[in-house]
Amino acid sequence: MICFIKTLFVKIKRKKTSYVTFFLMPILTTLLALSLSFSNNNQAKIGILDKDNSQISKQFIAQLKQNKKYDIFTKIKKEHIDHYLQDKSLEAVLTIDKGFSDKVLQGKSQKLNIRSIANSEITEWVKAQTNYLLENYNIIGDVALGNEDTFNRILQKNQQLNYDVKQVTLTDRSRSKAVSSTTTGFLLILMLGSTSVIYSGILADKSSQLYHRLMLSNLSRFRYMLSYVCVGFVAFTIQIVIMLSLLKVFNISFFVPTSLLLIIFFLFSLLAIGFGLLIGAITQNSQQSSQLANLIVMPTSMLAGCLWPLSITPSYMQAIGKLLPQNWVLSAIAIFQSGGTLSQAWPYLLALMGTALALIIFSSLLLKPTRL
Repeated sequence: MICFIKTLFVKIKRKKTSYVTFFLMPILTTLLALSLSFSNNNQAKIGILDKDNSQISKQFIAQLKQNKKYDIFTKIKKEHIDHYLQDKSLEAVLTIDKGFSDKVLQGKSQKLNIRSIANSEITEWVKAQTNYLLENYNIIGDVALGNEDTFNRILQKNQQLNYDVKQVTLTDRSRSKAVSSTTTGFLLILMLGSTSVIYSGILADKSSQLYHRLMLSNLSRFRYMLSYVCVGFVAFTIQIVIMLSLLKVFNISFFVPTSLLLIIFFLFSLLAIGFGLLIGAITQNSQQSSQLANLIVMPTSMLAGCLWPLSITPSYMQAIGKLLPQNWVLSAIAIFQSGGTLSQAWPYLLALMGTALALIIFSSLLLKPTRL
């Protein structure tokens, strides 16, 4: 059996596509997942229409610009606001009405008009900061008793105060978990697609009658299948290690113990190998195997939530998706990320193991020697 395993590795090494599948594709897949996850991490584009155009309104805008999370645009026209929001060139537009400075100096309460893209998360953040800043301006206006010079002096002194603030950067676990989930989904698709190495090898053995001759030798059917299982494990281990290493470089964590994470990926690797063996057992040529694999891998991966969150799909699709192995992996990882224990995740792990063993056993029964 060891000699046959060595022969399989030699065959794989001779194919240039193997290096692309097991080395280049995991790198590209991980980088793609990272780029998609961080693509929405830019500054929020906020427009400000200053109708008051006073010294106080300009100071108000200048303080809003100090927030590094906002990219402020002030050179906008009222008639173009709808267009800016529709084409999403701006996420929100703040309008400062005429008489803003007079109300501030008198300490009168006023509401700022904020328009934004439908269901935009940035709206509440902009409202909170502008209302907080406006309240400070009103307090200073009360103290200044309507005198603009006094207001400016108090505001300037207030800005010059040396506050002793200790800044602590907290780990954004939600972002890290989102990236790890996206990367995992892509990896599962890649692993299932990489099973072509297994079923193409089996088909080559069948077409050349090598499998029949091997069965007549000392190599049993069990050892033949086990040889491909070993090859598959080595291949998938390379892909998993590359993915985890890249995530480590970019400081992305699963927030799951490494041992549990490896167990989950180990079980899915076994299932993917069983899938490859089954494709090789029931198909007769490479065209059939490729068509069948494509018919199964992408549709099931989409239904399982590998490419997008399962929660955004209709309820009937969610019900189907939860029956698929890819979703079992994502669900098990999600349980551990939320602080769950092995006792909560064991149904998914048991389902992965049971399905993997069933696929391997069923493949072994179907893969019978053909007569010369």
